[in-house]
Amino acid sequence: MLTKRLVQMGVSHYLLRAAPDGEGNWFQEEYSSLARAIRSEKKNQYTPEFIAHMLQAIENRLVPLLVDIGGKPQGQQLDILRSCTHFILLYRTPEELHEWQQRISGMSLQPIAVIKSVLEGEDYAYTQQPVLQGVICGLDRAKESRKSGLMVDFLLGRIANICKYDQTELEARHLPKSPLPVRLERELAQSLNIQPNAQGFTWAAADLKRLPEVVSPGQPLGIYGRGPVWLVAALAVIAQPAEAALFDVRYGWLPLQPLPLRASCSSPSLQFEWRAFSPGQWLEIHLTTGILEPEDACAPENSHQNAGLVISGKLPRWYFARLSRHFAPLRPWVGIFSPQLAQIIIVAGSQPGFQLGDALPYSSQ
Repeated sequence: MLTKRLVQMGVSHYLLRAAPDGEGNWFQEEYSSLARAIRSEKKNQYTPEFIAHMLQAIENRLVPLLVDIGGKPQGQQLDILRSCTHFILLYRTPEELHEWQQRISGMSLQPIAVIKSVLEGEDYAYTQQPVLQGVICGLDRAKESRKSGLMVDFLLGRIANICKYDQTELEARHLPKSPLPVRLERELAQSLNIQPNAQGFTWAAADLKRLPEVVSPGQPLGIYGRGPVWLVAALAVIAQPAEAALFDVRYGWLPLQPLPLRASCSSPSLQFEWRAFSPGQWLEIHLTTGILEPEDACAPENSHQNAGLVISGKLPRWYFARLSRHFAPLRPWVGIFSPQLAQIIIVAGSQPGFQLGDALPYSSQ
């Protein structure tokens, strides 16, 4: 709720999932049996490598972050808290409150709010300054009724005041550092007359069909924005064979370099699973440690050149883009599985029904 409302308010930020639980915004938006099954598959464990990755992301942040630290961090996981600046403490029982207070004691964190969560009743605040304290009601992910409320409104005011950078200010910092000519996803949406909504711009698969009207194929391209992974994958393919780069809030500008084959790189983070799938082939990619560094990325051997390919997994945007650029010249078509839409979005292809912007329905049954 907080990140959606901040987007509506034009407050630039990034929600960093610093817990390897397989969740994301898509999981909250699509709380279905498919979403729960995918979450279960993608759930990983905390590892020293995962913790170090998140610490680097927080300490080198390029935009203000909201950090989701998970349920009950302990041991090295507490270093993630120590790297933050502020905290919101959400609890159910006095015992939980005491436990959390003990856990963060001695850390140089500034409190924003300490809030009790209950299922029934009404929000209320009994202290607003200097720390927001009160009760928040109805945080049930399985119900769609809860969209905002008094405590959320109070929290938004405080968080927006901390994240004082607006989008144009951040763009002025980031865009000049691009190694290639930049196209903003926001400006592309405006050029295609995609109507804005409360969350910014909602891209549809069919919008990809018109991208070549506003992006010159085969020309160098720097991609800046926060649209769906299949959008950045399509843009990366359109730019081929020219260079492409993507802005990532953890690394800055990342060149979308060719991927080495698995045989020539040793990446313990990656597990490739091939599945039979009509009318093509399904590639499920698992991040066994929950993280992937750009230098560790690789591609599996391309063993079925005559079949279309679906790429699926809880993967970084830049990896979807690099994989799509890798397979687009090798396969009749390439699609990205979108669990939010329960669709396969075609990002490269020339066959009827399997062209840029086509969407194939997906069912887990």
